Amino acid sequence: MRECLPPPDTLPTMALALELSTFALGWFNKAPPPAPEPANTVWVTALVVLVCWVLPFALVQKANRNGAPAQSLSTSLQSFASSPLFPVLVGSLSGLNMFTLVLTAPLILAFCTAAISAKGSKGWVFVVLANAAGTVAGAYAIIVMMEEGGGTEYMKVTFPAAFASKWWARTENVVAAYGSLGAVFISSLPVILHPLIAITKLAGMSTTQLLGCIMAGRTIKYTVMAQVARQAPSALKYFGASADTIAKVRSKQQKAS
Repeated sequence: MRECLPPPDTLPTMALALELSTFALGWFNKAPPPAPEPANTVWVTALVVLVCWVLPFALVQKANRNGAPAQSLSTSLQSFASSPLFPVLVGSLSGLNMFTLVLTAPLILAFCTAAISAKGSKGWVFVVLANAAGTVAGAYAIIVMMEEGGGTEYMKVTFPAAFASKWWARTENVVAAYGSLGAVFISSLPVILHPLIAITKLAGMSTTQLLGCIMAGRTIKYTVMAQVARQAPSALKYFGASADTIAKVRSKQQKAS
């Protein structure tokens, strides 16, 4: 039996149709685009380490150069208060305090001293921005370590006090209800930021957006705190200041006025 073959003059047409069909199938079945390369955070992380670890100790060492080596952190900070780099030191220590959570008392005194001693009518603005930026740097370092160390499990193991804090549930409710505005609000309060960082990252908020919220909120907080230190030191109790710290701030405020 002879095979049924198409007429010779139709072969070019069939070949063209085959090529078009192959092209069409390839067009509608494109391979997925390659995944983007992960962003290189080495330099940013190095900068955060410099700001939060190296710079504070270098500046404190400079302050101690002519003083007693065993003096307390509060004394070291006060001996450096006349330096124009003092607000930078306080901001750097605020970033470091994101990891230690034990520097709050001396930092309140140091921040208030910087705000009261700032030169010019708007000198306190630099103090506020430096402190907010230092906190943001520390928050970024925690975000990087959390993402590399297992997410919220890293936070539970490294900062157990954050999970035991009553602000965990409150932060979760505020962020769920108001999103970024809620994150700014929580950041503006005198509370630890670790619950906010863990909750917002778990909810999928981008690092840039979260750091922007923290910068805005902490700027609001430190602006209020600076004005309280300059005008009504007794109200610092609402920021966690002890009676002894308030008395020292009031003494500095009276000397400056």
